[in-house]
Amino acid sequence: MKKLFLIILAFMPTIVFANKSPIFSCSVSPLNITIYDDNSGVATYKDFDYEDKAKAYEYIQPNYAGTGDCSYRWWILSYQGVAYQVSEHGCSSSHYNIPDSSVGELRVNGKLNKHTGGQFYMDGGVMFWCQN
Repeated sequence: MKKLFLIILAFMPTIVFANKSPIFSCSVSPLNITIYDDNSGVATYKDFDYEDKAKAYEYIQPNYAGTGDCSYRWWILSYQGVAYQVSEHGCSSSHYNIPDSSVGELRVNGKLNKHTGGQFYMDGGVMFWCQN
């Protein structure tokens, strides 16, 4: 019985995410962050030694802004001691030169601020375009 329990426990991360569909994925090599339809997520970072350091999140609070076609979501998480914000594009401002292949943006280590509505967002930090 103990062996069966250990086998099931070993495959638990695969089983937990097997029935979920990704709604947003952001890859900036070597980091990848995926958000699933129930707002759970997983962050993986492949070091130069190819060791996969994955962290699963049961729930990452979605934040929303904009309306209609201009609405977008963003998620803030902490991974390996660093704050990240991954977000969809929504309607971009004219001053952004967003690459055609970009699916979103990743902000790293910026200052966390709070909107009047209570939602957190990241200001500043380093920004990357997510390529999938």
